[in-house]
Amino acid sequence: MSCPLARGRFSVQTIVKWEEVGGLLSLKKELEKYIVYPIKALKDNQDFWNDQWTRILLYGPPGCGKTLIAKAVANKVGANFIPFQGLGMLCEVDKDLKSALRKMFDEARAHTPCILFFDHVDVFCIKSGEKGGYVMEQLFSQLLLELEKLEAARGVYVIGTTNRPDLLDPALLTRKGFNKILHVPLPSPEERGLILTAIGPRKKIDVGVDLMALGQRCEGFSGADLVGLIDEAAMFAMEEVFCLDKTIKEEHFKKALEKITPSVWEKVHTCYTYVITL
Repeated sequence: MSCPLARGRFSVQTIVKWEEVGGLLSLKKELEKYIVYPIKALKDNQDFWNDQWTRILLYGPPGCGKTLIAKAVANKVGANFIPFQGLGMLCEVDKDLKSALRKMFDEARAHTPCILFFDHVDVFCIKSGEKGGYVMEQLFSQLLLELEKLEAARGVYVIGTTNRPDLLDPALLTRKGFNKILHVPLPSPEERGLILTAIGPRKKIDVGVDLMALGQRCEGFSGADLVGLIDEAAMFAMEEVFCLDKTIKEEHFKKALEKITPSVWEKVHTCYTYVITL
């Protein structure tokens, strides 16, 4: 029986389970290869596994599960999880933001295995000339320095996410920044069914509803849109008769589909599918 991980000032424990992430099959395989297997090898004191891909950027449309899968992979391997929760969090630790960011990385190195998570990394890593002044530029420079220093560390992984890769500073997209970049697209028809199936147990869905077939009818929906669809169908079910045993039936989903539409507009989809090459 393994000992519980030491938790530092920044680290938290994630509760999102791997099997709760519907779809994203190809992304799961990638993260298993670059994070799960290396951490397992590290825990077993095995040196054969290559863990050079320690800085991973997930990019794609909003609501497609980037944050969810980052939390799930930490839970799967029992790793410490340090989420960067904005500049306010750093200010609470140290008025010198560069020093505070450095302390975050120091804690990650002291509590391995650890995943440092930067959601919406574009907030302070946008292209030169478009940043929020001297402080933001200094913070960005410190982040690049810390990412480069991770090459000498074992058991520390960084996952960043962005909806707008076209706004990121090119320096972040080099092998000294994020050295593995993975696209998270809108789910395919089959993946939409898998997402609905993963969400289904949380709601009382009638056994007669074919969730895989329903996924085929949700063209352009993100994972977040599908969650909204089930919530809307649940509301229609509750409106009919208030009963604890009431289940969500096919007709409720038909009504919900008339109200819920894809949140990622086609005209802005190109900015989410921007091609990144190292």
